[in-house]
Amino acid sequence: MLEETLKTIKESEAAAARIIQAAEKERVHLINQAKQQAQNILAETEQAAQTKTAEILTVARAEAAAEQRKIEGDCQEALTAIRQKAAANFAAARQACQL
Repeated sequence: MLEETLKTIKESEAAAARIIQAAEKERVHLINQAKQQAQNILAETEQAAQTKTAEILTVARAEAAAEQRKIEGDCQEALTAIRQKAAANFAAARQACQL
């Protein structure tokens, strides 16, 4: 009877050790899985940030180019108006000198 009890205790201890070992293995697996998921999320976040940054830069460049074209157009109009005014003033001065 005592031998059977000792045998049962040893078997229970061995079973408990196997359960603990399996639980530890599962814990390590879950930790590694969580680390991998975190790395994947970080990589996706970094990629999304790079994509969004590229989109923002593209829009900003397009807006800057449009603004530059507008300014160049405004300057060209002003230059044309100045030339026309100068030509008119020159013509008026020439006419005044001929009088």
